[in-house]
Amino acid sequence: MVQVTENFPQATVAKGSAYFLDYCARCHGLGTRASGILPDLKRSAALNDAATWRAIVEDGSLADRGMIAWKHLIPEGASEMIRAYVAGQARAEAPATR
Repeated sequence: MVQVTENFPQATVAKGSAYFLDYCARCHGLGTRASGILPDLKRSAALNDAATWRAIVEDGSLADRGMIAWKHLIPEGASEMIRAYVAGQARAEAPATR
């Protein structure tokens, strides 16, 4: 898991959950539980970098690997809310540190 460095408002995480279900889950798994075929987003280094995440999700910087640009398909601000949700999922699944 990526160690998440940001905290997001619960309302943002909740909206991101809905967007993830609508736009991402069919490929990246319900509840961010990837099947192993496509990347587990909770392990993405882009999770801690809003600009990189946006470049991937909205602009299609990984289109050559099959991740299309969603800019014209998702509401404005949705990619950041999705990042907030995935970050929350990564935090919830991270091993406890002592």
